[in-house]
Amino acid sequence: MVLGSRNIGFLLLAVLWLHMTPFVIGVRLPPIGHINTDEALASDTGSVLADWSAGGGGAEPDFSYPQLRPSTSDQQQESAVRELVYRLIPDRAAEFSFSVSAKLLDSAGRDLFTVRASSGHVHIEASTGVAASWGLHHYLKYGCAAHVSWDSDQLELPRPLPDFSATVRANDRFRYYQNVCTVSYSSVWWGWGRWQRELDWMALNGVNLALAFTGQEVIWRRVFTQIGLEAAEVDQFFTGPAFLAWNRMGNLQRWAGPLSDAWHADQLTLAHQIIARMRQLGITPVLPAFAGHVPQNFTRVFPDSNITQLEPWNDFNETYSSTLFLNPVDPMYEQIGNLFVAELEREFNGTEHVYNCDSFNEMTPPSSDPDYLAAAGNATLAAMTGADPQAVWLMQGWLFLNSFWEVPQAKAYLTSVPTGRMIVLDLHSDVKPLYGQLDSYYGQPFIWCMLHNFGGQLGLQGTVDQIVKGPFEGRAIANSSMVGTGLTMEGIFQNYVMYDLMLEMGWRKSSPDVVQWAADYSRRRYGPDISNHTTMADAWKFLITTVYNHTVNSVHFHGWFAAVKRPELVSSAPPTDVDTVLMSLDLGHIGYFMVTSRPQLSPFPALWYNSSDLTAAWDRLVAGATADQVRAAANLRHDLVDVTREVLTGLLTAYHGRLVGAFSDNNTVLLREEGAVILELLADLDTVLNTDKDFLLGAWVKQAREAASSEEEGVQFVYNLLNQLTLWGPRANIVDYAAKQWSGLMYDYYRARWRVFITYLEECLVMAQPYNQTEVNARYFSQVEEPFTFGPADYSHVPTGDTAEVVAEMYQKYRPALDGNHRRTAGYSVIFL
Repeated sequence: MVLGSRNIGFLLLAVLWLHMTPFVIGVRLPPIGHINTDEALASDTGSVLADWSAGGGGAEPDFSYPQLRPSTSDQQQESAVRELVYRLIPDRAAEFSFSVSAKLLDSAGRDLFTVRASSGHVHIEASTGVAASWGLHHYLKYGCAAHVSWDSDQLELPRPLPDFSATVRANDRFRYYQNVCTVSYSSVWWGWGRWQRELDWMALNGVNLALAFTGQEVIWRRVFTQIGLEAAEVDQFFTGPAFLAWNRMGNLQRWAGPLSDAWHADQLTLAHQIIARMRQLGITPVLPAFAGHVPQNFTRVFPDSNITQLEPWNDFNETYSSTLFLNPVDPMYEQIGNLFVAELEREFNGTEHVYNCDSFNEMTPPSSDPDYLAAAGNATLAAMTGADPQAVWLMQGWLFLNSFWEVPQAKAYLTSVPTGRMIVLDLHSDVKPLYGQLDSYYGQPFIWCMLHNFGGQLGLQGTVDQIVKGPFEGRAIANSSMVGTGLTMEGIFQNYVMYDLMLEMGWRKSSPDVVQWAADYSRRRYGPDISNHTTMADAWKFLITTVYNHTVNSVHFHGWFAAVKRPELVSSAPPTDVDTVLMSLDLGHIGYFMVTSRPQLSPFPALWYNSSDLTAAWDRLVAGATADQVRAAANLRHDLVDVTREVLTGLLTAYHGRLVGAFSDNNTVLLREEGAVILELLADLDTVLNTDKDFLLGAWVKQAREAASSEEEGVQFVYNLLNQLTLWGPRANIVDYAAKQWSGLMYDYYRARWRVFITYLEECLVMAQPYNQTEVNARYFSQVEEPFTFGPADYSHVPTGDTAEVVAEMYQKYRPALDGNHRRTAGYSVIFL
C-alpha cells in the first residue's frame, strides 16, 4: 500500500515533527511541502547501503567496526576506571594507576591490556576503559587470587601487592552480554545502585557490547502518539514490568499492566544513567529498533496498512497475545523505524550505531518466499539507516532454530543487507551452534554465545567441553566470520562457575586444563583462609568434569528441572530404591527439575553424570572448611547451600519413586509414610535455602516493592513477580518456566503443591478412582498456584539460621540415603517447552 491512501492528517504530524528536527544523525530532511513521504528516507538509505557494500570505498567490509568504538575520550575512560577501582577496593585503590589509548587497538579493532606490578604498585595500560578494567580483573584473579561475581566478591588482597606481568590481546572484536529476556528475568526491579555494580562487573570481565533496553517504552509512547495514536491506546499495549521482554518481541500485550507515568519516568532516568556509564567505561550500548509490532488500534490510524494479526503465543488468548505485526515491506515500517531511531538520538544525545531487532522471534514470517524475506531484511535495516546512516543491525540467531528457516529462506534473509551491516548472535552455541550449517551466516559476522540458562532457573548444569573448545572451532572453520564471544543467558545469579569460565574464552589462546582451572577457581572464590584447599579442589574436580559437563550431542534444550515440576503419574511403577532412581531420573538438564514442576507420576529423564560424583563433591565441600570459615566466606556459604539444594532435590526424585510404588501397590499406609517423608524433605530444603541471602524470595519481593511509586503499584509489581515465577500467565500458560528454588517459594508453593498431589493419590486409593492428571492440575491451580500469586508475599529479605550449622545437620540426616552402588546411565530423553 502507498502512504497516499493512509490517514494523511496523522501522517503530517510525523512529518511536522521531522521538519522541526531537520538534522537527524547526518541526514538532512527536506522542508515540509517538499518531502516525498515514500522516498525521502529511502533515497538516503539506498546510497548508504551502496557505499557500505563497497566496503566504505574498499573491496571488503570492515569488521573492526570503527563506528562502534567508544564515543568518549581516552581521558574520560581513564577517569571512569579509576572511579570503578574506588568502588571495588576503596582501601587499595591508590595502589593502581591506568592509562588508556585507542592507539593500542589493532587493525581488527581488538582490545589490549598490559599489566605491570612491582614494588606494591600496579600500572595498567589499555586500549579502552573496558580493556583497562579487564586488565584490573585479570590481575586480581591471577596475581592476587581474588574473585568478583555478580553479587559477592572475595577481595582479600595481599600486602604488598604481588609483582606481576602480563600482556593480553583480545581474541575477537567483541565480548557481548545479555539476552533480550534477561531484563525481565533478572534486572527488572533494579535501581541505579544495582545497575552500577552490574556495569562494573561487565567492564571487569571485558564486556564491550551490551544491551541497553531500559526505558524504551517512553520512546515508543512518543513515536506512536506522533503518528496519530492516542496515549491511552499505546498504554494499553504495554505489559507489566516483569513481562516487557515479550511485549517488545511482539509475543504479549497488556498482560499484568499497565505501566504508570512514574514507572516511565524512573525507567527513563535509569536509562540515561546506564547509557552514560557504559559510554564512560567504553562499553558500546546496543539500543532497540523497530521490529514491526504495533498497538491494536494502529489500523484505526492506518486502515490500509499491511498488517498481520499473529497467532496466539503459548496459549495466551487474544486479549493478551495475537499482536499486530506491520509487514516490513510496508513503507510505513521504515517510517516508524526511523522515527524511533531519531527519537533515541535526540533523547540520548546520539547513539553508538548498533541496534537490536528481532522481527520474527518465535513466530513464523508471513511468507517463505526468499524474495519476500530478502525484502523484509532490507527494510529492517533501512528502518534504521534512514536516521542513522552508520547503523548496524544486531540480530539474535534464535529464529533459525525454527524449521521454517531452511537454507533458501535463511540465506535470503541473512544476505538481504550488505555484509557487515548485520551481526548475528549465534545464541545457543554451547548446545546448538548454527554457524556451521548456515555457512558462517553466509558471511555476516557472528558472535559465539553461551545461552546456558532458561528462565533464570536454578540447577547445576553446563557444557564445559563445548565452552572450552567451541569458540576456537568457530574461529577455525573455513571462511569464518566470527567476531566475538558472548553470554546470552535468560537469567543470571546461577551456575557462577560457567560464566567465569566462558568469559575467559575472550582472551585465552587455547583451552585450559579444566580440573586445574576449577581448583584455582575454588581458591579464588573462597579466599586464602579456608583450611583445606586441596579438599575444595577435589570437590570442584567432581563438579566441573561431570555435573557441569553435559556431553550428550545433538540435543536442543529449552528449560525444565525436576523438583519444581507439577507431580504427575505413569502407568507402571518406576524404581523405588534411591540409587536406581538417581541414575534413571533427571534432576536437571538445563531446566527440568522435579521440585519446581507440577508433581506427576511420570519419571524424569536420565542424568548425564554419576550421582555419586555430586555426592562426592558434597562430601568435600562440607569437610573442606570449619564452621567459622564458612561463616566468614560468603561465596562458600552460597555454594554449600547450592550443592546441598541439588543433592536434596535429587533425593526427591528417589522419594517420588517410592511414593509412586506405594500408589501402584494400593498401599495407603505406605503412601502416607512416603508422602510425609517428601513433605519433610521439602521443609528441610526451605530451611537450607533460608540461610543465605541469595536464595530468598523476600529479597526479590523487596526489590519489586521498592521499584513502585505507590502502595497500589507495589501490589501490582509483586503480582508481576509472583506470576512470572509460577504460572507465567493467567492460566498457567508457561507454568514453572521461570521457577526459582528460593526459600518461601519452596515451602508455600512447591511443598504446598506436593501436599495436594499426595492427598489426591490417597483419595484415589481410598475411593478406588483412577488417577487423572487433568484433575490434579486443576487442583494445583485452584488450591495453590493462583492463590499464591495474589498472596500477601510477606517474606523476609534477611536470612534465618546459620548456613554452617544447617548444612551440617542436613548432611548428617540425608547423607546415609546416598550410599549405594552408583553407575552411569545410558538412557536419555528430552522434554521440550
